[in-house]
Amino acid sequence: MVKADKVVISVTMATVENEDSVTKYECVCKIKKQNYNVILTSTTLCYQAVDNKKGASSIRISDIISVKLQKSGDKDVLRICYAQQQKKLKLKKCVLELTADDFSCAEQLKYQLQQLIKEDARRPGSLLVIVNPISGRRKGPSIYTKIVAPLFEEAGIKTHVIVTEKAHHTEEILSTYDLKSINGLVLVGGDGTYHEAVNGLMRRLHREQGLDIDDVDSTVPDIQIPMGLIPTGTGNGIALQCYGGYDPLTAALTIIIGFKAKYNMFSVHSDQRFIGYSILLVGCAMWGDIIHVAENRRSQGVLRYFTTMGQFGLSGRLRECQYTVEYKTTEKNEDGTEGDKNKRIWKACTETVVGGCIFSAWFDVPGVPSFADQGALILTKPCSRLSRVTFFFSLMTFDSNLLNRPEVIALPGTEWKMCLNNRSEPTSETGILEHIINIDGEPVTVPKPEYHIKFLPKKVTLFCNMSEVTGRPKT
Repeated sequence: MVKADKVVISVTMATVENEDSVTKYECVCKIKKQNYNVILTSTTLCYQAVDNKKGASSIRISDIISVKLQKSGDKDVLRICYAQQQKKLKLKKCVLELTADDFSCAEQLKYQLQQLIKEDARRPGSLLVIVNPISGRRKGPSIYTKIVAPLFEEAGIKTHVIVTEKAHHTEEILSTYDLKSINGLVLVGGDGTYHEAVNGLMRRLHREQGLDIDDVDSTVPDIQIPMGLIPTGTGNGIALQCYGGYDPLTAALTIIIGFKAKYNMFSVHSDQRFIGYSILLVGCAMWGDIIHVAENRRSQGVLRYFTTMGQFGLSGRLRECQYTVEYKTTEKNEDGTEGDKNKRIWKACTETVVGGCIFSAWFDVPGVPSFADQGALILTKPCSRLSRVTFFFSLMTFDSNLLNRPEVIALPGTEWKMCLNNRSEPTSETGILEHIINIDGEPVTVPKPEYHIKFLPKKVTLFCNMSEVTGRPKT
């Protein structure tokens, strides 16, 4: 059960009209025998000590979770549950209790607050909740039951909970579920669960709209149903982008409040066949090798990525791959600045590298939604062990100078065609590795070591807690 901070106020209420808001109330309250002025507008509930000019405390209407009128002895208590932002964007559940001697005042205030909440079109009223019971440390079901479900119930949200029972069950559920019966999808799991949901929904949309998913130039529909993640997986990169961290309570409160943002993704094709959609990253060469090795270390949890990267960083020599890359990008202006983004041209280069990776969100600003209209293929050239180790460290710490490193080649754009030139026998150990790419932390085998990757901006709507979206101050 989630505990909440509590403030108890005794209040006598009076109604006042104000031209600048839909409805406004003023009252004189008591907190620990001190008089307070309380003002309710259509956007904010404020209260300030009568003899204190230091400033008022306030609660945004958009941050209120529920309003309930309860009995406490012979008093009528109006219980206002709301989310309060803490450091590093974490949200905390708090409670403000207004005790009124006049029942009609408390009843009227409750009604007006509930009407304001009801008029907020952002908030979901009905959710499909898909729980992955084996994601991460297998704590998803207990986290949902103990932390998330009580909050959804408090907010009056209807839920249909389905616990997955097998691999690709999320895709199977979403292929036929009546999405018109809900206005939000909640995934209790990690990046893999989200990846499966996105791919399942996109396949469904292509099927329903008669689109050819194998055609890289085919229209790619938007996923209209907003999604929220309760981070319980091994990897929770999407949660970091949405909430600024991995706190399940923050995630649940964010979904209830309903602020949303559009997020990017990629399509991956090979040999004129659709391979999959990526919501985090697409990587080849070293990145495919890392995830291939890490797949056998799942018992280590998220540490398997770091231990494997450490192993590759200290390795004496990595596979060197010669790729011919065609990429669609903007022509730079004479002064070196970015050119017209509506006029993109194809460029080409051939490079010998140990790895190539594209990220869906700009990694140098952790937790900030990616509103950019292009991505970047990051190629890593052969380098010393020390350079590889510091490269991995820069990547894991979101170092903004990563692209300025001497072993890095960045190719910004919206499409990339990669073709491996120095191929090995397909059945050899190296040949098998050449056919493995990394899509969102999962090893995927492709028919040929040739890939066509396309940047798809703002295709997915996610519940979001970032300051740029909520309007709260950065912390």
